[in-house]
Amino acid sequence: MATTRVLLGLALALAAVPLAAQQPAPPAPVTATGRITGRIVDRESGRALSLARVIVVGIPGVVESDLDGRYRTPLIPAGVYSLRAAIIGYSPQQRDSVRVPNGGVVTVDFGMTVRAIELDELAVEADVPVTPRTDAGLLAAQQAAPGVSDGISSEAISRNPDSDGGDVIRRVTGVAVFDKKFVIVRGLNERYSTTQLNGSDLPSPEPLKKVAPLDIFPASLLESIVTTKTATPDKPGDFAGGAVEIRTKDFPEQLTLQLGVTQGFNSQTTFRRSAIGPRTTSDFFGFGTGRRRPNRTALEGTIDERAMESFRNVWTGRQDEALPNLGLSFNVGGQVGEQAPLGFIMALTYSNRRQFTPDKLLAFVPALEDASGNGRLLDESSVEVEWGGIANFSWRPTPAIKLGWKNLYTRSAEELLVSGTGYSYENAITYRTYGVQYVERELVQTQLTGEHLLGFLGNTRLDWKGTLARARRNEPDNRRANYVTTTTVPTLSQLNEWQVRDLEDKVTTGQADLTIPWRLRRRDATFKVGGLLRDKPRDFASGYFQVSTQSNDPAILTLPPEQAFAPENIGSALLVNRFEGVGRDYQADDDLTAFYGMADLPLLPGVRLVGGLRVEHWRLNVYNGSRSDPTTPVVFRRPWDYLWSANLTLALNEAMNVRLAGFRSVARPDPRELAQDRYTPVASECTVAGDTTLVDSKILNGDIRWEYYPRLGEIFAISGFYKKFTDPLVEVVGAGANACTSFTANGLQARNYGVELEVRRALDFLPGFLGKLSAGANATILHSSVDLDPVRFGNARDLPLQGLSPFVLNASLVWSDPDWGTSISLLFNYFDTRVARYGSGDPTNQTQAPPINVLEEGRHSLDVKWQQRLGPMKLSLSGTNLTNQPVRWSLDGSSGRVLTRRWKTGTGWSLGVTYDVF
Repeated sequence: MATTRVLLGLALALAAVPLAAQQPAPPAPVTATGRITGRIVDRESGRALSLARVIVVGIPGVVESDLDGRYRTPLIPAGVYSLRAAIIGYSPQQRDSVRVPNGGVVTVDFGMTVRAIELDELAVEADVPVTPRTDAGLLAAQQAAPGVSDGISSEAISRNPDSDGGDVIRRVTGVAVFDKKFVIVRGLNERYSTTQLNGSDLPSPEPLKKVAPLDIFPASLLESIVTTKTATPDKPGDFAGGAVEIRTKDFPEQLTLQLGVTQGFNSQTTFRRSAIGPRTTSDFFGFGTGRRRPNRTALEGTIDERAMESFRNVWTGRQDEALPNLGLSFNVGGQVGEQAPLGFIMALTYSNRRQFTPDKLLAFVPALEDASGNGRLLDESSVEVEWGGIANFSWRPTPAIKLGWKNLYTRSAEELLVSGTGYSYENAITYRTYGVQYVERELVQTQLTGEHLLGFLGNTRLDWKGTLARARRNEPDNRRANYVTTTTVPTLSQLNEWQVRDLEDKVTTGQADLTIPWRLRRRDATFKVGGLLRDKPRDFASGYFQVSTQSNDPAILTLPPEQAFAPENIGSALLVNRFEGVGRDYQADDDLTAFYGMADLPLLPGVRLVGGLRVEHWRLNVYNGSRSDPTTPVVFRRPWDYLWSANLTLALNEAMNVRLAGFRSVARPDPRELAQDRYTPVASECTVAGDTTLVDSKILNGDIRWEYYPRLGEIFAISGFYKKFTDPLVEVVGAGANACTSFTANGLQARNYGVELEVRRALDFLPGFLGKLSAGANATILHSSVDLDPVRFGNARDLPLQGLSPFVLNASLVWSDPDWGTSISLLFNYFDTRVARYGSGDPTNQTQAPPINVLEEGRHSLDVKWQQRLGPMKLSLSGTNLTNQPVRWSLDGSSGRVLTRRWKTGTGWSLGVTYDVF
């Protein structure tokens, strides 16, 4: 105790020493610093120029551009400088009045012009932004691209109220979207397009589609989406409409950390009562741990009482008021190191939303003159959780080497509860129907890349890429129960079904490209060779069950579904048996080997030819069962495809191009379309069948385009195209007893042609605040025809292609004031009526009228977004689907249209706040 008093007294004595007696050293002076970054490219071809020298006048030292043409100065004192860039064979350039901010980064890009002069000459040139994250940069890259392309940048994405890639891409010229997630390019449905993420093929979590749905990509993670519409040999040849390239965000030049939160409202959902099932903590993250699928023994036979206990016995849920939708975001990125910089970006996004759709009509009418048919009028309630993240890293140990590692993960889970009334003319009954569906989707991709400049081979460039990706769709619960209401007491009927499905798609890709520069008539040309190996296995497991009722205890059949389907009633009052012939397992191996040779030739000043040959060997095995079963029927495909392409660009001046292109491409059937299976989609009473006789389709393509870029970020363009198909792949409907079964078939021939127009213009010629407006519009006018085999489909000729809208229009009006930190965007979208599904024809009657098709009627939508910057904070208010037009499907006959589907999605509003921590 005494020791404690001594120590305390000593501490008090030291604390009593006057602070004035202490004379601290004055702080060291702090110098305000910043840096300059940018990119150097060939103005004519858009090719990155590596090892270009960049000098900041008045600052000792020289920096060199890397393989991407990017350079980055060390930290220099803040101030105003002149910047010089030079490389052998090009006119040097100088930028004056470059202001370096304190603690910030300024971007200065150079577009170099070919000229055989000495390095000490200088030319003053305007800035040419080339990064695709900006509108101007994307258009600059589009102008210098070897072929025809259109896209949307992250700058434009941030101005739009779009939440995912499916919403984003519908703003692109010539693009429409079906079912809010599948892209239609130039009127051709998703089977005629490819989707790549960061340059590699994607697996698909959708069992009925060959390409990945775009709604699984949160918009906040996207750097750009570019649709290439003409082929070059270094790109996949399995497309006719467009090759959709999705790129995730790249790292920023300086350290950033941003947080965001969004609250969303829907006019027909928020603060209204609708059905919802029990929710757990795992449901909040999209993991339905309470929903287990039965074991394999149950799936192959009868679901008994024990197997029934693994299902979550929820049918109607509880009526609960829907709270506002929730959105969260986080991202951090930057670059560290001077001599060997390491760039990184990590981002997370999360959304949790509810949707209520009352009075949703789903009807099947075989023909306008036929009184038979069936349908339902449903109240549909859904809860969807979606989240995703990226973690991308890039390391440049030397200016001649760049290594990258990119990772993406997305996950979504949706639970659907439906209830309503139904009718069946065939069985002369009305009924009360209940439905439950739970689906989880997951996509993960990891990718290693390398870029090397081989100085010992005359600056030959080697690029390589290895990618692993996996997509899963887990559907452990999809069931429907019907109670006959034409009886005195509603009674459970025999029209009940149960489905359990699981899909896993994997892709392993390895590719390498060698770009060899060489001189042609004192101008740079390149020759490029490369190859690709792709391995894509698929596993699909399914169980399809029908519920039969027993008469030994009829009282159970009148109970509500939660009580009727109690596990103790299975095997006594109810029997749940596997239905053979529908929902069978299949496995597939979809492999591809490709190699190509390509030349990029500046034939004359302003004349550029890019062309060559791509050879693809496709190998497909479809096992109707299991790979391990030697008795399993197998579908083989082993075609070789020789795909030529040529793109000619005539540069009339520095701002105007005329493009001519021709190429041969191919469209291949999906493994499911070749499997001997009948698949029942969600919320549909008609099945989808496979056809083992399908062959791939060959397409001959021609393009012409005039484009004018008067200023940065502005474009005027008009394009025309023509496509001729041999053995086109189309979805058709069977006849007679199979009138409610659709399948993919090869048509005889098809044609598709159209015109695209695009304009983006700053309205700075207007007076006052109107001069801060910019406007944009793009329109596509299309025509198509397809002829089906008359032996199989009767008089089915000159039909429009499925999914093709004769007219598509996008328009935008943006008011922006950087001084106020304010921007307001108004966006309009319209697509004309299109064929959703072909009708059935009678092959015995060649003189009958063409089949009556199912149409999705055209509609328009109007969206708006306001953004306000307040220091480190940004506020946003978005409105979507302001017109709230109904979705309508109908049959079109000589006596008019008969409605078969109808629903509304409501108007959405969201309020968001993002905060830049630094």
